Amino acid sequence: MERVFDAKLEQKLGQTKNELEAKIDAKFEESQNFMGVLVEDLEDKIKLVAEMVVQNTQDIGEIKQTIVEIKEELEDKINRSECLFLRKACVPR
Repeated sequence: MERVFDAKLEQKLGQTKNELEAKIDAKFEESQNFMGVLVEDLEDKIKLVAEMVVQNTQDIGEIKQTIVEIKEELEDKINRSECLFLRKACVPR
């Protein structure tokens, strides 16, 4: 009788072990799928940020160029104004 009990117990333990392994495998696969979704989402967000950085870098370059052009125009205007002032100051009345 003890052998029958041990055999049934061993059978039940084996069945329980198999069920637990199946559940663990299923959860592991579910976790892998979820991590895959998270990684894909993160990659998309990183790509978006990278595109924004590129655009901002281009915009900054354009702004710098505009500032240089405005500075040159102002320098030209100041030089012309100084010349006109000097001409007026040097012309006898």
